[in-house]
Amino acid sequence: MYSSPSKQRGIAMVIAISIMMIGVITATTLLAKQQLSLRKGSNLIMRDQAAEYNVAAEKWAKIWLAKDENEYDAADDDWATELPPLPVDGGVIIAQLFDLQGRININSFDARDIAMPQRKQNVTPPTPDPVEQQQAIYNELALLQNINPKTAHIKDWIDADDTPTASSGAETNTYMGMERPYRAANKQAITISEYRLLPEVTDEEYQLFREPEQEYEDPRIALTALPGYTKINLNFAPLSLLTAIIGDPVAAEQLYEEIQVTPFDNLDKITTSLQSYNVKIGDEDGQNIDYVTPEVFTVESNYFLLVSKTYIGRTQSILYSVLYRDAQKKVHVINRSYGTI
Repeated sequence: MYSSPSKQRGIAMVIAISIMMIGVITATTLLAKQQLSLRKGSNLIMRDQAAEYNVAAEKWAKIWLAKDENEYDAADDDWATELPPLPVDGGVIIAQLFDLQGRININSFDARDIAMPQRKQNVTPPTPDPVEQQQAIYNELALLQNINPKTAHIKDWIDADDTPTASSGAETNTYMGMERPYRAANKQAITISEYRLLPEVTDEEYQLFREPEQEYEDPRIALTALPGYTKINLNFAPLSLLTAIIGDPVAAEQLYEEIQVTPFDNLDKITTSLQSYNVKIGDEDGQNIDYVTPEVFTVESNYFLLVSKTYIGRTQSILYSVLYRDAQKKVHVINRSYGTI
């Protein structure tokens, strides 16, 4: 068959247009991929830059903690001062140090490797040891929030064996029977988020240990997880914890306000203050014993939490660092996590 020249020209034009469209689509796709690759590379660079700023904030925190020469730690210390956002190249960094010893350390419930003061056996009843006293304060704290205390569950989670503590305990057999089975840690908790793994602990119950007026930037709750046995620094104790110690909400609020104005700078003042609120203190003769003794409280802190947030462009980097300050004022990073504590 014969095709007219005009028809041939039409077919050629369609082919040419098709080739051109394929070229345009290919070029557009390549350009889009290039832009995506450039943006991805830019984001990675900004993310790494933000992470480096957070590490710099960690070094800043270590310097400030080492410079602290007070014999006590309280909210009026330089390191505890909230800093305004600091501008950095291309963004801003927000960093703040928080005390971690104003909380109940769940690892204090099992202090088998820690040298503890001996209880007094020549009195009736015998003086409770500091571990038992901290457990008692935790029980009161939980009851204040209408929560069933998980003392036995905590002890079983962090102890070395797989034998439940009485009938109220829970070991690996309990956890393996759950919908999503897992084993008991049988070692000290690394972060307080492990509390969420205990039987019957819901997100709502976990959040009840957080203070209502607490700033969102402060991720702590009234419980914490620190290595070994630690005393409670009352200068940083939240109101709920003071209420559990004193037993009277009104008196606890009064003490809380007093601490904000005039923090404790020695243990004798803690003893005198708690005695004025009728909180029983164990004296040297073993008289007037209750669950509060100087072995439970302190005015000094060794553990701190740095929260550093860096924003550069569209990138955000959040660093949580747990810092330990030893007796020589040297500061060590013992735990570091990005994005979540």
